[in-house]
Amino acid sequence: MDMKKWGKRLFAVSALAAMCAGGTVFAEEEITLTYMGWLDNNEDGLRAVADLYEEANPNVKIEIELLESDQYDTVYMARMASGEAADLMSIRYQEDNKKNYASGDYVADLTGQPAVGYLKEGLDQVSAYEGEIQGIPVAADCWGLWYNADMLEKLGLEVPTTIGEFRNCCETAKEAGYVPIANGLQDGWTAWMTLWTLWGKAGEADPTLFDRFQIGEATLSDVEEVRWAFDTAKEYYDAGYYPENVLGTSQDSAVQLWYNQEALFCPNGSFFLTEVEAADPDFTYGFCKQPYNEEPQEDICAQGGYTFSMAAYKQGEHVDQAIDFINFFFTPENYSVYVEKAAVIGTTVEGVTGGDSGAAKQIGECITPMNTNLHPGAAQDAATDGLAAVFAGVKTSDEVVAEMDQMLQDSLTK
Repeated sequence: MDMKKWGKRLFAVSALAAMCAGGTVFAEEEITLTYMGWLDNNEDGLRAVADLYEEANPNVKIEIELLESDQYDTVYMARMASGEAADLMSIRYQEDNKKNYASGDYVADLTGQPAVGYLKEGLDQVSAYEGEIQGIPVAADCWGLWYNADMLEKLGLEVPTTIGEFRNCCETAKEAGYVPIANGLQDGWTAWMTLWTLWGKAGEADPTLFDRFQIGEATLSDVEEVRWAFDTAKEYYDAGYYPENVLGTSQDSAVQLWYNQEALFCPNGSFFLTEVEAADPDFTYGFCKQPYNEEPQEDICAQGGYTFSMAAYKQGEHVDQAIDFINFFFTPENYSVYVEKAAVIGTTVEGVTGGDSGAAKQIGECITPMNTNLHPGAAQDAATDGLAAVFAGVKTSDEVVAEMDQMLQDSLTK
């Protein structure tokens, strides 16, 4: 179907529905909606849906500005506080961020909007705070193990479902001359590839742990599963499961080992899917959850979260039109365009996966909503630096986790 005709038809249906429901009917003066997010939000996907909205609403233009992720919160909070924020924005779903958005009454409550109805069960609460829905989660994200399917078969192994099976896979690969786990720690932050996959165990024990930690309502030193992640990674390090000189190996080099058929597992995020799908078409791979229990567990958690939520600036001149765009964005026909362009894991009932591979389906099945992201940044740094220190034998997991708690307390008292 001609997209312009389809867009006009959709607009006509939407306008009729709005009038029947007593909704807003917009004037036709020319306006510009602004959208601000960070680079990982995938500009191609956002632009594709924005173009559809412009076709359906010829008087509206949408400008998209994406910042570096580490600059975004500071810049955007300053703009909101000054009344100069964009009409539409990407927001983070962590508890400390939601509290900040609510404190200034910055985001419009989307409760009852059509976009909410398209979400999978329970996902309306991802960006909910004190009874208001601040934003709609745009894409799901999780951490797990990418595996070399051909190598598993060659070694007579199956996808591991218990920690014992995982250790056996690693030991078998090592004895055959392969690197069991392709992760490099030279870059510092890439310690997350290991930590996030293992912290699913902490999330299973208490799905709210890291949310409560961010706002000072929980400490990590009291949680055995948090220390377990560091100790288990150290066990794998001592067993020789990581690349030789892992502390001096970049993540790019480690990933290349996996692509070169020299490594069995590659801990990484679901966002890795786009890169993997663009690799050698003869390379076979899959995605599984990091096993962390001795017995098989069907409901094992992959560390799951959401890359960002889409929100409307409550104090903006065009807030109603911004909300209309959000509803348009999540209409199944339009949202599927974003999912395909961005190659992400969807959050709506329709359009669950964005890739063509079986791995995309596997990722969608792995995600269990919980937050093991770690805020503030100082606590993240303590964790990543701490993993290297644990590997080197200069710190214990107890010492590292205590430093993470201290970094949080320092940030809360500033």
